Order: sequence, then structure tokens, then C-alpha cells
Amino acid sequence: MFPAPYFEVLSLLTEISLCLSPAVIKTVGTTVETSVLIKVLVYLVIAFLLASPKDFVSVTEVSFSNLFHYVVLGSLSFITLSLTYFGFKELPLSFSMLITYSFPIIIILISYLLLGISQPLYILPFFVLAYIVMVYNLKPNTKHIEKFNIMHKEKQHIKYKAVFALLLGSFFTSIGFILRKIGFDSHESGMIRTNVGALIISLIMFIKTQKMPDLRKEVWLKLLIFNILIGYVISKFRSLAFNSVPEIYYAIFVFLGSVIAYKISDYMPHLKHTEAEDFHSQ
Repeated sequence: MFPAPYFEVLSLLTEISLCLSPAVIKTVGTTVETSVLIKVLVYLVIAFLLASPKDFVSVTEVSFSNLFHYVVLGSLSFITLSLTYFGFKELPLSFSMLITYSFPIIIILISYLLLGISQPLYILPFFVLAYIVMVYNLKPNTKHIEKFNIMHKEKQHIKYKAVFALLLGSFFTSIGFILRKIGFDSHESGMIRTNVGALIISLIMFIKTQKMPDLRKEVWLKLLIFNILIGYVISKFRSLAFNSVPEIYYAIFVFLGSVIAYKISDYMPHLKHTEAEDFHSQ
């Protein structure tokens, strides 16, 4: 993509920006369902605007592959977003980031075990060191553990569900990266198919539960701006960058980017107080 050191600088900046999403989502103060709906809408509209004629032919072709993608991978996209946003809402910022941004490990394991994609071993020490740095900075602190220990059993069970939700969401996220890695889709056509499916499921869920999305202007403005500037444009670079270098190499930028993003969120006034309600300091 870009020669060194431009690729490394852009990759780190990309991951810092994307890893700020848990803090941003927490500050919006809306429902998981509304956050999912807005993200799906933004991604879908931009994907249509940027898609090439070849992409349009691909997504409108009548075939089993298209049907599979719209239904199965659209459902997967919706479930991944819902699980991830639920985890962000229920867990401390640092711990939710630690689980979520460990996803490169899943990608590497699946790629090696199922696809036989090996990784350059000389990068392994740097990979391990970067992950240790992330774990050290994002692990649960004493206050979080104390808060959890005095919670009612029902609330503790919800936190366990949130951990499982983030782990499952990370697994599904990894599947998406692998499908792009093996050329199952281009970025734009994949975005159209998965988000059309996810949008349909999202609307069905609102109808089934007889709930309305959160229509407050400030909520939509914040999430629209974030998803347009950060969520889609920068995720496009991540998608291309991940496919252009060994996964074990790009994982280093994910791990370090998450740590820097967390430190930034701790010093920015409008992002600082973003802990899950049950973990607020008295």
C-alpha cells in the first residue's frame, strides 16, 4: 500500500481512531438498537455511493451465493454489532477494549489452522510484547474487581454475558476479515450485502419488539459524524492494510492503537467519564 514508515504511521493512526469507538459509543447514551441502526444506515449509504459498476453487478446477481451473503452474513453483521455494543455498555471501558481488540489472535489462529496461512516468526516477539503492553494497560483494575464482587448475582450474570458477547463478537469480526482475505468480497460489495441484510433484521427487531429508535437529534448527529468520518472511511484503510501485510504484523498496530486510544479517552473531558453504570466511582 504505502512504503515504510508511512504505512506504519497510518496504520497506528487508523487503529487509534477506530479503537476510540467504545468510548464514543458510551458517551452517546442511547440504546444498543439505535447505535446499530445508525451504523448500518451510514455504512450502507456510503457503500452505495462508492461502489463501482462491477460491484453493483455483483450485488444484484441472482445466485445462491448472493442469497447466502444477504441472509447469513447480513445476520452475522447485525449480531456482531449487537453483541459488541451490548458488551461496551455493560463492562468497564478498558476491559471491553481488551477483549474486543484481541481479535487479531483469533484471525491468526483461524487463518493458520483452517487456511494454512503461516506467519513470519521473526515478528512474533514484537507481537507478544505489544499484546503484553495492551493487557497491562487495559486489564481490570482493583476498583472494577471490587465493584463486581459486591454486585447482586443477577448483575454479575449480566456481566458474564457481556464478556461472552464481546468474545463472540470478536470471533464474528475475525470471520469477516478472513472472508475478505480470501477474496470472497470487495470492501464495498461486502458492505452493501451485509448491511442490507443487517438493516432488514434491525427493522424487523424494532417492529417485533414494538420499540422506536432513539430519535433525539444529538444522538443521531454524534453517531452520524462518528460513523462517517471514523467508522467507514478509516475502516476501509484497515481492511486494505490488513490484507496487504501478515496478520501478525498488523496486529501490533491494533494492540498499541487500543492502548493509545484508551489513554486519549482518559484525558479528553467529554470521553473521560464513560464507565458502565455499575462501575461508576462513588
